[in-house]
Amino acid sequence: MASDSNPFRRRAVRDGFTLVELLVVIGIISILTAIIFPVIGRARESANRVKCATNLRSLGQIFVLFARDHHGRVPEGQNTPYSGAGGYNITWMYTKDYFVLVDDYGANQQLFICPSTPTARIGPSAFPYGEGSERAARAEVDELPDNPRKVQQGEKDLTQYWVGFDYAYMGRNIQEALAPGGDDVDGAPFEVTRLGRFTHMGTEDDTNPPLMADQAWYQPRTGYHYNHGHDWSIPSFDATPSLSPWYRGTASSHNGEVRINVLYSDGHVAQKSPDLRSFYSSGDSYFFR
Repeated sequence: MASDSNPFRRRAVRDGFTLVELLVVIGIISILTAIIFPVIGRARESANRVKCATNLRSLGQIFVLFARDHHGRVPEGQNTPYSGAGGYNITWMYTKDYFVLVDDYGANQQLFICPSTPTARIGPSAFPYGEGSERAARAEVDELPDNPRKVQQGEKDLTQYWVGFDYAYMGRNIQEALAPGGDDVDGAPFEVTRLGRFTHMGTEDDTNPPLMADQAWYQPRTGYHYNHGHDWSIPSFDATPSLSPWYRGTASSHNGEVRINVLYSDGHVAQKSPDLRSFYSSGDSYFFR
């Protein structure tokens, strides 16, 4: 019987992979990928959360400087006297105050970007402006009146003058004057109008209320939204009217591992799960503190 005496041919046959071996290797790689990718994602999100807390801490220091120079008030959100609008979005800030923070107090625009949001891949150029663009917004700034300290001092509808960024912002200086607005010139119960002002939620007074935070909100029709943490849900939500057009609601419970960074009025930043008490922002979206 003739035998194959070529050693190279025998080695080539031995060194090849069978289909079974190839499938085993692919399976092992798939398992390792399934293990490693979530770990990498959690590590990245952990780093983002730290960076996010640093952003908020820096903004808190700048807000303190701003307040010292502006009769104790914090930068104002979008809702203004005579607008007839109840603060459309909790992430909108009055344009002039925003540019004062950036131009006069050295607030890098990147500080207003949560590193876990799509804006982080684009930068401040992704910020929406009521005027249509940052260039148009800056062109309008010199013509805008300074923020009044009380509703009665307001002279112009400032609704269109806003800039939107990534963080939920509870700062307000004044509440709208037109119906259906309330008559509290210092703002709605949850609004931080001045660094020394208490806010009111439910039956409790906040002596150190949150001023800015990662976004964590619930919409009955579409579910939840968050920037940091894992999946979450709210089994039920009771929207109880308070000071029109503002609302406070209470969720029966929430499930998940959401952790958000919160900047408090005294300047410190803490990680926490969203409270089950909430405040109304726009439509039927309930932002959690």
